Amino acid sequence: MGPLQMTELSPIEEMCIENVAEFCLHESCDIEEYEALVNQLEEQRDHFIRHVANVESLLQRLQDSNHPENNPDEVDKLIADIKDTLKTKSQVSP
Repeated sequence: MGPLQMTELSPIEEMCIENVAEFCLHESCDIEEYEALVNQLEEQRDHFIRHVANVESLLQRLQDSNHPENNPDEVDKLIADIKDTLKTKSQVSP
């Protein structure tokens, strides 16, 4: 079985972790609390790294796709074809 996929923390969960982190920075935490806190923050960091990588990959794929709007010559040809089609239809209609 692979590693569990971490999901994004809710704002309340994030606030709780921040509060514990502040407490540990200014007071004393036992080693288990400290390690758990570090693990949770590392898991969140890794989650966001994966998420950003996925978004950037999707964005790059979309930008690299061969849509006519990415090529001005293709856009001009598409507009000309549409005009020709409309012109032909208006000439055929009574």
